[in-house]
Amino acid sequence: MSSKIYLKTVISIIACSFMLVSCTNIDVQTLNSKATFLMQQGDINGAIARLESINDLNPNLPLNHYNLGIAYYKKQNYEKALNSLQNATKLDHQYTQAYKTIAIIHENIVIDTEEKFEQLKKSKKRTKEVKEEELELIIKITNNLQKAIFAYKSYAEYVDDKEKKKSSLNLIEELKQDIKNYNQEIKKYAQ
Repeated sequence: MSSKIYLKTVISIIACSFMLVSCTNIDVQTLNSKATFLMQQGDINGAIARLESINDLNPNLPLNHYNLGIAYYKKQNYEKALNSLQNATKLDHQYTQAYKTIAIIHENIVIDTEEKFEQLKKSKKRTKEVKEEELELIIKITNNLQKAIFAYKSYAEYVDDKEKKKSSLNLIEELKQDIKNYNQEIKKYAQ
């Protein structure tokens, strides 16, 4: 192949690539606008569908993963929300809002698990199985507290606002104290 034909072929490929990328960006922007509108209107399922479509077009957009995490969070699908938010932080390790939302989700899991734990403690049945279930719930609580601490530490590391940083560090200390309290509870079950 002559160098002129080769050069024309390369230029054509580059031009086509730019056209495809620009079309994809327009599609992404359109879908993102629709997803935002749907979420504001309360159509979380519709927003999720749009946001998933964006990921199909371009899985390298941290904002999209963040928005998808928020949508799943609103549906209380914590597992998918955490997965999407963690994808956002992998793409942008300084995505402070994603870290903060991850921490909040882990705190919500703690609250839900604490409710189950309290209901179980009120149970009149004090069988070995009930006690084992209580212990499993305590372990789940402490694991999620630790994950919340890790997310708040990442948030505090990257956030610019000194008050927000200070508030996060205070929350971390409170969560550490909660872990100490639950560790005392675990010791009771070990006896």
